[in-house]
Amino acid sequence: MTYPIFKGKGQTPIAKIKDIPKSQLSDLNNPRDYQCSDELMHAVNVALIMNQPLLLTGEPGSGKTQLAHRVAWELELGPPLTFETKSNSTAQDLFYTFNALARFHAANRSDSIDVDDRDFITYQALGEAIIQANTLENIKHILPSYGFVHKGPKRSVVLIDEIDKAPRDFPNDILNEIERMFFKIPQLDIKLNKKSDKLIEAPNDNQPIVIMTSNSEKQLPDAFLRRCVFHYIEFPDEKQMDNILRLRLPGIAEQSSGFIKSAISLFFKLREKDNALLKKPSTGELIIWINVMRRMAPEKQNPMETFGIIFKSLGTLVKNNDDIKKAKEKIMEWMENQKIESK
Repeated sequence: MTYPIFKGKGQTPIAKIKDIPKSQLSDLNNPRDYQCSDELMHAVNVALIMNQPLLLTGEPGSGKTQLAHRVAWELELGPPLTFETKSNSTAQDLFYTFNALARFHAANRSDSIDVDDRDFITYQALGEAIIQANTLENIKHILPSYGFVHKGPKRSVVLIDEIDKAPRDFPNDILNEIERMFFKIPQLDIKLNKKSDKLIEAPNDNQPIVIMTSNSEKQLPDAFLRRCVFHYIEFPDEKQMDNILRLRLPGIAEQSSGFIKSAISLFFKLREKDNALLKKPSTGELIIWINVMRRMAPEKQNPMETFGIIFKSLGTLVKNNDDIKKAKEKIMEWMENQKIESK
């Protein structure tokens, strides 16, 4: 790859499709390379022993979401089933959604003979995990006629990401379901004109492993917290960060340990409390930043010895205009200390 790929001047095409680099994010986020502290390891094991959800908090970018991928990978359970919590999420959404509008239109078509309510259900993360925990015989009566693949009976990892984004009642509304791993589908009882007490539940030996994340934007209910194993992920120190980068970016670390050392030094300089950045850069952003600088200047032993490379790539690390201005001042101070010429 020759930098720059895109020049934004003139009308003559320069780059070819083959010159556009492929995404490396999947390689950078490989769960195999996730670094787990001893404290976090024990928290995961306690949750597994007690068969309770693991609730992870910590600042954004501290590795909460990636832990679910590491657990699923290490226990060979396949990719985690993920529920992205939204500000309007309901308890039902965690298990399934029902397309009532599509069903209405289907029922009112002139050629409609019989409408199967199951075909308007889409199973979400925890609902799918509970279904996959069962034999096909136990759950075939609730499966749509197309679009759902039963792979069970098997255990799954379920990631409920950023649960603090949900409405206030959401955690309380799923207390029993999370504890006993069951749910109901009232919509399937419409034709029978009755309320069913039949539950779809996971057998004890295949109950889903639930990992929830929170950025601690608001306090979760006490009753909900009592049902969880809690762990706060501390942000890595410089030594831990060095280990993380050497695992995540082995080629770059081998090529230039000085580059890794410089990146860590400036990264923690920008994270200092007195910098008052609105958003502190995260570990994931540091990994991407280092990778970008290396690809921008592959011929240099340490790209950070070049003033321009640091500033050209700063948008991967700092994500706010006010923060950019503050970061540039700190970078200039850091460069003076490192005796890097600003040219």
